[in-house]
Amino acid sequence: MHRNLKLLILTALAAAAADLAVKLVVLSQLRDRSIDVIPGFFSLTLSFNYGAAFGILKGNIWPVVFIFALMLAAGISYRTKLTRSRGLSIAFGLVLGGGAANLADRLLIAPRGSVTDFLDFHIAHSDAVLAYPTFNVADACIVVGCIAIIYLYRFIKEDS
Repeated sequence: MHRNLKLLILTALAAAAADLAVKLVVLSQLRDRSIDVIPGFFSLTLSFNYGAAFGILKGNIWPVVFIFALMLAAGISYRTKLTRSRGLSIAFGLVLGGGAANLADRLLIAPRGSVTDFLDFHIAHSDAVLAYPTFNVADACIVVGCIAIIYLYRFIKEDS
């Protein structure tokens, strides 16, 4: 097996394992409370997302499964390009691992087809709170991986 393909697989497994392990801890520890890590900016707050990214497609699991299948198909069809580049291998591994972890959470761990979210960034200002949607480690892996893929395809030809 090509070393960059191994890197892609290991990155995906590490991302998925890290996310699922943290989610299990969060589910057992955060039940009905929120922990202020940085008061007025960052909390650990348990919530469940019944949709896809930012709550879209709420209550419908099949489009989410379809999107994950498309990610797998893209990885298979671009495997030679992915395995020529360490950076693309890591980036796609993050996206694939994050997607797999959220799918596993949705199907096996979280209640009724939801995804466990807990990273809560917000800024308290006067009477208003500016908040980013609560997310999880898998979501962060997907976003970082997508940004890296776009950057690497746009600006770097080969980094083997």
